[in-house]
Parts: sequence; C-alpha cells; structure tokens
Amino acid sequence: MASSTSLQHFAPPARTSPRRESARRRLTVTAAVIPATEAATAGVAEERLEPRVEEREGGYWVLKEKYREGINPQEKVKLAKEPMSLVLEDGIRELAAKSMEEIDATKVHKDDIDVRLKWLGLFHRRKHQYGRFMMRLKLPNGVTTSEQTRYLASVVEGYGEDGCADVTTRQNWQIRGVTLPDVPAIMQGLGRVGLTSLQSGMDNVRNPVGNPLAGIDPHEIVDTRPYTNLLSAFVTANSRGNPAVTNLPRKWNVCVVGSHDLYEHPHINDLAYMPAMKDGRFGFNLLVGGFFSPKRCAEAVPLDAWVPSDDVIPVCKAILEAYRDLGTRGNRQKTRMMWLIDELGIEAFRSEVERRMPQELLERASAEELVQKEWERRDYLGVHPQKQPGLSFVGLHIPVGRVQASDMFELARLADEYGSGELRLTVEQNVIIPNVDDARVEALLDEPLLKERFSPEPPPADERAGGMHREPVLRAGHHRDEGEGDAGDGGGGEEGVVGASGEDALDRLPEHLRAGAGGRHRLHGVYDQGCGGEGVRGGGHLLGWENRERLASGRPAQEGGAVQGLGAGGGGHPCGALRRRPQGEGRGRRGGAARWKLRDSIVLVTRRCSVIFHSHRKR
Repeated sequence: MASSTSLQHFAPPARTSPRRESARRRLTVTAAVIPATEAATAGVAEERLEPRVEEREGGYWVLKEKYREGINPQEKVKLAKEPMSLVLEDGIRELAAKSMEEIDATKVHKDDIDVRLKWLGLFHRRKHQYGRFMMRLKLPNGVTTSEQTRYLASVVEGYGEDGCADVTTRQNWQIRGVTLPDVPAIMQGLGRVGLTSLQSGMDNVRNPVGNPLAGIDPHEIVDTRPYTNLLSAFVTANSRGNPAVTNLPRKWNVCVVGSHDLYEHPHINDLAYMPAMKDGRFGFNLLVGGFFSPKRCAEAVPLDAWVPSDDVIPVCKAILEAYRDLGTRGNRQKTRMMWLIDELGIEAFRSEVERRMPQELLERASAEELVQKEWERRDYLGVHPQKQPGLSFVGLHIPVGRVQASDMFELARLADEYGSGELRLTVEQNVIIPNVDDARVEALLDEPLLKERFSPEPPPADERAGGMHREPVLRAGHHRDEGEGDAGDGGGGEEGVVGASGEDALDRLPEHLRAGAGGRHRLHGVYDQGCGGEGVRGGGHLLGWENRERLASGRPAQEGGAVQGLGAGGGGHPCGALRRRPQGEGRGRRGGAARWKLRDSIVLVTRRCSVIFHSHRKR
C-alpha cells in the first residue's frame, strides 16, 4: 500500500512568493521535454505530440505562444494572470480587502472574482446573488467529521437566509452565501479543521470519489479511503496548492472503485481505478475519458493498463501530464480528455501516458477483474449491518442535497451521539451515519431530524423507475444560475444543484423527483430512464400532481398524449401535449436517444425559474 510519505516525490518543492524574491532574478522557462517515440506507429504526426505548455518561474505551467491562436476566453483569462497566484502569492488577501465597486472597475479584478477565484473553490453568483459566493471544498471519499460539519454550519449560519449548503454529486460539501471579505478567515478556519477548498473548480482535478461504505461494507473489494486521500493530497500538494496540475484544458474527474455496486459511477470519470489482481498482486485496471455534458455523454473506455496499488499516484500524474501537455484549448465543449483520446487514438494516448511513467513502463490490463458484473446494486438508505459486529450504518435521504445550518448542526450531533463522529456523503447527494451501535439504532430513528427532514426510508418501490441500473433517481433540474453548465463551469459546473429559491416548490414534488442534481449536468442521463428539466421563460404556478402515476413512476408517456396528472393548475396554464423530439433537434443526447418534451407547458415554476420536464429512455 502506498503511504502518504510517497507523496514527497510528487509534491512540488516549497516556493517563495515571487513578490519577495529579488527583482533582478531572471525569468526561467523550462519546456516539458518528452523523448521522441515512433509516433507513426500509432498514426499520429510527431509534431502533434509536442507539449503545448511550458513551466515558468514559480512552478506555473503556461500555454506556449505558438499554440495561443483560437483559444477560448477562459484560456485568455489564465494567460492574463495566473489564477493560483491568488493563493500561492497570497493575492486573495489583497483582493478581499477591495470593495465590489473597486473590483468591477478593472477587468483583471473582475476576472479575478468571476473566473480565477474558482481555483480557490469560490464561485461568484453575479447574476442572482451579486457579491455572494458559493465555496466548494475538497472532501476525498466523502468522509467528513462532526467537527468539520459544525465549522461549515457556523459559517453558513452567519449568513442568515443567504446561507445554506449542499451535498454534491462528487461526495462533497459546498456552502453558499459567502462574502469576499470573509474568505481569508474562512480559509484559515478550513485549515484548522483539516479541510481545503483549493483546486475544486474550473480546470482542475475535482474531488476524488470512492466507496461511501469504505471500511464498513461487508462486501467491499477494497477500502478506497487511503487511495482517495493520496489522490487529493497529491493534487493539492497537501493543501498548499499544486500548480503542476492546475492548468488543464478542462475539469478532470477521478474515482477509485471499491464496491461491486459501483457506487462510485466509474463510467463517467476521466480516470477510474477498477480493482483487479495480476500475478498474485493487487492493483487496478484503468478506465479513462468518461464524462457527460450538454453536448456529449461519453462512457469511460479501457486504457488496457494495470497498475499495482503503489502506482496509483504515478499513473494519475502521468495521465494528467499527458492531458495537460497535449489537450486542445479551443471550443470548451470539445476540450475534455475524451476528445484528446478520440483524436490520438487509445493506443497513442496510452503511449503518451506510458512515457510519462517513472520507468516509462505501463503494464497491460489484467483479466482478473474483481468487480462482479452480475451484481444487484444494494440500496444504502436505511439501516444496514456493517462488517464490524454489533455496528450498523444508517443512510439518510437528503432531498436535492440541500441542507441548512440547523440541519448540519443536528447531523454533527447525531454523528457524535450515535456514531463515531463521522459522516459519509454520497454521489446521490445523501448522507450516511456509520458506526451506530445496534442497541441505539431505534433511538436514532426516533430523532426528529430523521422523522421530519431526512428520512432513512428509500422512496416507495412504486415510485421508482423500473430497470434503473444505478441509484433509483429521476433528476429534476432547474434554477439555471446554480448550474450554468459544463462549458462555463458557472458554479453548478461539477455539481449543479437546485437553487434555494425553489425549495418551496420542490417540497411539493414526488420524493424521487426531488432527489437529484440540476443545472445542465443532468445526471438523469446516466440512467436507463430519467427525467430532467429545462428552464423556460415566464411566470406561473406549480401545476397539479394529483394523478401523476405515469410521469412520477418514470414510465414513459405516450407520444402525442397529455401528461397524466399535469393538468392545468393555478394560473390556468394548459399542460399541452407530449411530442417526440426528432433526432438532431435542439440539444439531443448522444446517439439520438429518444427524448420527450412538454410542449407549450410550464410544469414547475419557482420564484425565479420555470421548468419543463422531459423524460428519456436509453436504447
């Protein structure tokens, strides 16, 4: 097993702030030097394999001059000023001392708060909460403590009605309502409780995902926590900031699979570690390139590579460097790593990864995969026995992942009183309380928070869509400013969730329609059947759901027919009829999968945003 000491080889050396260095020191430029290979063997022109970035003073990696034509606006912002200077050179303190009027008076500072602060995990809500920020953390494997939860709750509580928090779709916390002057103090507080927000947005490696039941699951393959902790420590250089991997062409997701249930959703990650044995050694086969966006949904493909468990970090580093060096930086919709794999071909991409390995060697994949393909996915909601005798874990359903400060304080109390002071977050935006003594389970179930807010009971079977092969969820998306999409990473980016203004309406939706991420990330696309929403202009009221059997159960409605249960509601808006969206019309899913859309209808209207729902079926 790799230990945290192995990170010393990969973490960048300690840096002195350039503003404190001698002004006479010359700027040094070090191009990434990669030995030439027989590129023609893979059918790729050798000049295409020239690294497009170079290392500058301070360890920053910058796009070379000759590759700057046709780059996207975000790349121009990065070139104008290094985003990581806000943390590595303590620029955040200077920025936080300015008024919003001063900031908006200059383009560089306006870009600081709207773009560059995302490298610090801060997302400005300019459109609807001017001067307020969402702060996303790093929480490897979704494991958090009661102390951390209380600290975050105290921050949220300080912002009153503007403050709240979310469990995200990458097992993470993000808090809302933050104001810029408070950021330096908040970041110091995060450090005191063992948290960081560094490198959690924009063109960075996102929160490493693992098995939410790691270490307590009677059927787990491997405890994923040591690996996700190593990955997070490498990526952020132990929370100091790691500029070697902060100038990627786009965001990059990673997970370590530890369960047969695939709670980690490996097929939508840029890198997924799949447990496998080889010659009596434990390690991982690798999947690469998975992602989904408004324009394309791509399932991760095998790299035909296996690494021993000690090489989890070296291979991650090699893949990131290949992507950083060779990825294109034009159209943001075509800069995820899978586009590079498509361009080079999987073998050429593998060769580029291999040459960046410490020994320039990457073993071929193993046939001894440990994940059982014929495995019925277990539900973690409710009470379940742990591998430790006499202990159970209790999974709680958190509608749309939204929690208030009072909820967080209560969750922390319950974790201390009934468990071991630990909480687990899941990619379905739920919470698990582990290590509950069996003798105290009933008392926990009687707690008001579980009876009134976060039920441990899964949604009724008749409200689940038949045939779903993952968490039985229909994703309801709305309040677009909370998840402005994959291309811009406007704040929902990685984990777009429902906006606070919609909570009143959401409480009136069927349970499973409330159980998901929103924005344009549409996790319903991961499932065999799903339901998502699109914002539409106009006002109105929430329509009736009295006879919602067909839509609410996930069963597809009939083409040309009215949606049952969505008849005219308050305000007199007609429901309209369903029509099938022809292939190629509008934003269709990859492969022309069938999508149904409500025509001339308003189904859900919050205080700020209207939503129409559409369902789909995978072919």
